[in-house]
Amino acid sequence: MNEKLNLRLEIGSRTDVGRVRKNNEDAYRVLSSLNLFIISDGMGGQSHGEIASAIAADTIAAQCSNPCASDEALTPNDDVQSGDYSEKTKHLATAVLLANRDIYEAAPNNLQYRGMGATVVAAWLEGSCLSLVHVGDSRAYLFRGGVLQCLTADHTWWPSK
Repeated sequence: MNEKLNLRLEIGSRTDVGRVRKNNEDAYRVLSSLNLFIISDGMGGQSHGEIASAIAADTIAAQCSNPCASDEALTPNDDVQSGDYSEKTKHLATAVLLANRDIYEAAPNNLQYRGMGATVVAAWLEGSCLSLVHVGDSRAYLFRGGVLQCLTADHTWWPSK
């Protein structure tokens, strides 16, 4: 059975500084022609989170826009490589690793950037298949039939006091 699934996507994007901080550390990229959606948020309290989130969003968008882009030195962990994942999922996971590397490598060039970091949620839709990668405490949700369901679990660890 090879039915074509007709999805209607309503795409919107907005960012907000929130109630705690004075500067907005959010970055997002919507590549509607690819059905690729990226959200990155600078780590609160860290140095230059807005720079880190922009690097993450730009790197992931650039890597996913180029189907031939690859970096032999960086591959997703064995679970992703050996698992039954689509090529898009593997490509997206590699793009996130490259974004991490780019953020890390930006620090030696500018001492003010030391310690900067960002969270990421990236979703790539192909037909009825969704590739989803996330790092940190930015979350992905599924809204279907009027019900909102969280798809990810935070990586953030908060020590007890």
